[in-house]
Amino acid sequence: MGKEKTTDMTHGPVFRQMAVFALPVLLGMLFQRIYNFADAYIVGRYLGDQALAAVSISGTAMYMMTSVMMGVTTGVSIVISQFYGAGENRKIRETFSAGMHVSIWMTVLITAAGAATAEPLLRLLQTSRELMPDASAYLLIIYAGCGATMLYNFASAVLRALGNSVVPLVFLILSSVLNVFWMWRLYPGFIDGANGWQTFWGITVPLLRPTIIMTFIMSINGTLQLYDESVNLTNGGPANATITMSHYIYNNSLGQGVANFGYACAMSFFVFIVVGILALINMKVGDTRD
Repeated sequence: MGKEKTTDMTHGPVFRQMAVFALPVLLGMLFQRIYNFADAYIVGRYLGDQALAAVSISGTAMYMMTSVMMGVTTGVSIVISQFYGAGENRKIRETFSAGMHVSIWMTVLITAAGAATAEPLLRLLQTSRELMPDASAYLLIIYAGCGATMLYNFASAVLRALGNSVVPLVFLILSSVLNVFWMWRLYPGFIDGANGWQTFWGITVPLLRPTIIMTFIMSINGTLQLYDESVNLTNGGPANATITMSHYIYNNSLGQGVANFGYACAMSFFVFIVVGILALINMKVGDTRD
């Protein structure tokens, strides 16, 4: 818990501490409103009044779901903040672990209950027959994403309990920007008659192709560079089953007194060539220019 990441609000000027903490929270509420406004604007413009009405009528049920999640995570944050102020780090870890288990089970419960009661709840809200299919489908998608919603609320609550309100704001800004971007790019495909699978392969995958390739290549590069984990955790065992490339090169040069420098040098050049080939693949395949 470094001081650069957390803030002990039991020390220092009260007003300044509260103002610095509250400002990112207020900005986060602003970006949440922008997020909702963008949803309503794009749905109303591209999909029409009926789709916008279906989204709006589902908002009540969605608010109920998020309220339960916020209640659970806020309760956890209150306890953690009390222990953090008292300097009881062990109890912080215990509360975090218990809160995480409660959050997981609450997510499972909300998802299952929401999926089972989506249509009865919409009928209870006197949803018209014309709006029922769209509203029900939208609500089921929302409930399917309960895990991500709970994860954000839990992480944000814990960070705020430790005095860090900036990181949740950053993630909220990123999600708002990505939400607007993806809706602008995906909705025209639905309007042109493309189904979800066609939109995914025709729009989403091409847009993500450079990122997917870069992530794939960086994962391989990162695996080739692994050394500390192999040495400190398993020492390459049992029977070299967990040894990494860097660890293997080290063992053949300096690590086990073998002093097989020629072989180790050849392996190093091989890794260098592999990385170079992956970089060329990334440049060629990941280039989106015509």
